[in-house]
Amino acid sequence: MKLQYLLAAGLASLAIDAGAVTTAHLRTSSWAVALEDLDSADGVGPSLSWLGNQDLVSQAMEGRQTGWTPFFGLMVPTYGDYAQVQQVTAAPGTLSTVTSAQGLVTSTATNDVFEIDLKAHAGETVSGSVQRMESFTVSAHTQVTLSTVISTAITAGDVPWTSSPDLSFYYQSAGASISSMVYVFTSDGTFSQQSSYAASLLLPAGVDHAEAIDPNGLMSITFANDTDADRTFTLQHQAYAGGNQSGALPAVPEPSSWGLLVAGLLALGVARRRMPRL
Repeated sequence: MKLQYLLAAGLASLAIDAGAVTTAHLRTSSWAVALEDLDSADGVGPSLSWLGNQDLVSQAMEGRQTGWTPFFGLMVPTYGDYAQVQQVTAAPGTLSTVTSAQGLVTSTATNDVFEIDLKAHAGETVSGSVQRMESFTVSAHTQVTLSTVISTAITAGDVPWTSSPDLSFYYQSAGASISSMVYVFTSDGTFSQQSSYAASLLLPAGVDHAEAIDPNGLMSITFANDTDADRTFTLQHQAYAGGNQSGALPAVPEPSSWGLLVAGLLALGVARRRMPRL
């Protein structure tokens, strides 16, 4: 057996390949609009009109674990090698969708319906986000309630306890977080209001499986135009999902693994001794 192959086999036998996967899914419904007339005596019925100046942005990001870093007595994963894909479209009624380079994240926005799907294997961190901005006009003395149903599902599992050669404590975990936020504001800065929704799941090492499912999460925002004239507002809706699965640790080698590695090192020493001296 060639020397380099012997060494490669010895080193490869020291690694653990974890097949765990973290998944997350988010989907929002179309916005439901409820109007209330705050002054029935003014003879003006409540109304809301979208202006069609829609802006959609979808993003998908992947990263890889590059090692472990000391942090207050723990060894925590370090991530790098990030790759991000982004698509922007301003045409109303169009689709904004992106898929990350390895197909781990898909982010889609169609008007006001958002959907993000992601999965992270061992040693990966992934995230997806979507954003919509659009202006609308509200009639005088009108209260508005905008609401959307947010369906979420997060699963994580199979994070084993594994030992390390130096017996350090490595923080291994799998998990994901999902959030959605809505802002309503005026361009002159005289009014702003926001609402949010969040869900998360963190699975520590040694737990086989966990999941968090919320099929009917509700996010709503209520505001009013209490002036005597129509008023223009802007809605900014953002949704985010991210997940990670810490990578496997180097295991304490079995005696056979040590033997293979030592054999390779001895062969390297013999080869060096046989090299002619200059």
